[in-house]
Amino acid sequence: MKKLALVLALSAAAMTAQAKDSKTITASFPSNSLAELEVDIAVGKIDLQTYNGSTIEVEILVEPKESDSWFGKPDVSEATLNSNTSGDKLSLEINSDDYELSWQVKVPVNLALDVEVGVGKIDIQDLNNSADLEVGVGKIKIETTATDFKKVSLDSGVGKTAISGFGNVETSEKSMVGSTTDYRGQGQYSIDAEVGVGNIRLRRD
Repeated sequence: MKKLALVLALSAAAMTAQAKDSKTITASFPSNSLAELEVDIAVGKIDLQTYNGSTIEVEILVEPKESDSWFGKPDVSEATLNSNTSGDKLSLEINSDDYELSWQVKVPVNLALDVEVGVGKIDIQDLNNSADLEVGVGKIKIETTATDFKKVSLDSGVGKTAISGFGNVETSEKSMVGSTTDYRGQGQYSIDAEVGVGNIRLRRD
């Protein structure tokens, strides 16, 4: 029994020694035939910056998620970016919840966004399109250059929601712990953002 324990301990030490602390993944995708970008993240954050270009530029820092496992931290060298194009939508995902991910993405301004994060945050700069955003636990921050939107709906189960820079904004509390903020205007695009636990803020530059 002692020999078995020793072998397992040495194996675990070897796995820990071989595991990398971080990995950076970069990728570029043409967007000429696309209308929407979808990103799915289990744990981490994503910073999206729109620009007047024709490619989607992605850089992802992959780090092992904190774990109590005696086998040590997961090896980030095995992390791969999966991409799939269906119709006019590109979907991006790293299929593992063992990693903590930091995404930096440059997106052509003409693409709508569909982003889901389990635990973490979404930060979007210079948004001027439609966006469907969801975070389980964390926060959403949106900076927009749009002069108006057709519809904005922000919903936090436990937390606060706020819109600044637009008129006719309605905010209400839910059960004294949650918040919803809605806006109706004359714009072309819509924003639908939801957080289970955390805050949401939309601000017009």
